[in-house]
Amino acid sequence: MEQPFADDINAIIRQSREVAIRYEQYQIDLDHLMLALTQVEESSARKLLVDLGCDIKALAHLIEKTFTPFKERKDGNIPLTRLAESVLKGTFMEAYDLTENELFEVLQAQSRPTNRPVQSEHMLLSILLVEDHPVVKNMKAHWGVDYQKVKDAFS
Repeated sequence: MEQPFADDINAIIRQSREVAIRYEQYQIDLDHLMLALTQVEESSARKLLVDLGCDIKALAHLIEKTFTPFKERKDGNIPLTRLAESVLKGTFMEAYDLTENELFEVLQAQSRPTNRPVQSEHMLLSILLVEDHPVVKNMKAHWGVDYQKVKDAFS
């Protein structure tokens, strides 16, 4: 299967692992993905957030304050939490406007519905669907950034 992710989203996924290591976390969660999104300067989602008036440094600081160090796993493996897995699955669903069943069929066939790559904006939209998460609540409270606002700006 060809690479479905645009370069910026690959960089975000790699950076989220580095974030987890730096903050002595044992799993990659939504917070790590969102912080990585703010740190990858070439990310189109980061640029979109800036255009929407989001203070990237303040957002990063809000996220960093939530981290509590844990001991790293001895095997060096840093798995995704179920929430982070759900965000990545949602990223595909946003990119291709798929239901969960349709996504399963696409993954089983190891193909993509279009040649369009999955972009970081799709990840941001997937993150913003987790409305009860503190990061998402802070983005809405501080900068008015929510799913619909990003969807409208991205479309």
